[in-house]
Amino acid sequence: MTDFRAAVAALVGDTPAPGGPGPGGSWTEDIVKQLPLVRLGDDNFDVKTVRGCLFARGHVPPAAYAQVADGLEGWLTSTLCDDQLVELVRGFQQAEGLEADGEVGPLTWPPLLRI
Repeated sequence: MTDFRAAVAALVGDTPAPGGPGPGGSWTEDIVKQLPLVRLGDDNFDVKTVRGCLFARGHVPPAAYAQVADGLEGWLTSTLCDDQLVELVRGFQQAEGLEADGEVGPLTWPPLLRI
């Protein structure tokens, strides 16, 4: 029962539960802190995640992939963060009331992932 009380106290206060998130943070906040910064020029699978999330949130117009080989599938599987993707991220950030810097970092990941 003592462990249960400590876990509940950690959820409502600033005391971390054994093995739980740090003071004042939730497990989702801790995970978001570990997510990578995605910015212009990056070429990795994190970029694919950004592309998929933007598409799922309705922030990718058909014109974005109209000229891409394999269309939408080709656009979604690209691992390159190019100028076009940065502009789409900026549009998403503006729609979410965030600073529109075109980089996906700790303030952009949560609304992008809906956490």
